[in-house]
Amino acid sequence: MTFWPHGNPIGRRIRPGGSKDWCTIIGIVDDVKNAGLDRPAGTELYLPYRQPAGAGNSDMYVVVRTPVGDPRSLASVVHEQLNEIDPSLPLRTCG
Repeated sequence: MTFWPHGNPIGRRIRPGGSKDWCTIIGIVDDVKNAGLDRPAGTELYLPYRQPAGAGNSDMYVVVRTPVGDPRSLASVVHEQLNEIDPSLPLRTCG
């Protein structure tokens, strides 16, 4: 663990992105490769969707995992479903 190598981060508090609001760490995940599988894992922080925008990035990502085939083959279905929920969402396929 990067920030507390000899201690448990659960329950610790941080102020992400220079925010004035404190957040309590409730869980940790293994390495996440958001920049691509060929790139080293970076430091990531997950905030509740309704967290104030000043506490971090207001983008939302949907990650799809499939046991077989190319996950990009599901992009049109995911777009359709999200469009049914909220047609005003700006959608973009990455990868």
